[in-house]
Amino acid sequence: MFVDEDGDGLWDDGESAVEGGRLLVGSAVRPEETGARGAVLIRGLPAGPEVDVEMQLASLTDFTLRPAHAGERLVLRPGEVRALAIPLRPTGSLEVETLLQVGDERLGRSGVEVVLRDEGGREVARALSDFAGFVLFEGLGFGTYRVEAAGQAASGLGLTRNEPDLATSLLIPAGVS
Repeated sequence: MFVDEDGDGLWDDGESAVEGGRLLVGSAVRPEETGARGAVLIRGLPAGPEVDVEMQLASLTDFTLRPAHAGERLVLRPGEVRALAIPLRPTGSLEVETLLQVGDERLGRSGVEVVLRDEGGREVARALSDFAGFVLFEGLGFGTYRVEAAGQAASGLGLTRNEPDLATSLLIPAGVS
């Protein structure tokens, strides 16, 4: 288990091991955890049937780390020992507040559809603003994003290792839902 800073899925020089990580094997949380070198030996897995292995996110002390993929499905042969690399990528979040101008006040607008796009214009996520007018997009890879809601947009929102969490607001015109 390692922090994949460059996102290539390979454990390169300068990328650090993750200590204390735990795994879900099948539907059970295993008591073993990764050591200082990011490795752990899981014993007692049956040979033959498929078994799903995934990262237990709650075991991580750095909550910005997310697995590069959901998990692995293994089929082991009798006596087989298999190494399984688990790259974790650093992520960030983007909070969007949708506001409605009412006289001199700006009020949070609930139920507004907010679309998140990457720098290539591809839709990454979509959500409705909550009762206070907020939407939170979490687990985003570092890069530049654009948010759109009710014909309004904010662009150039860059998530980086130094600035992993950003907030922005969109002023929604009156009469738009």
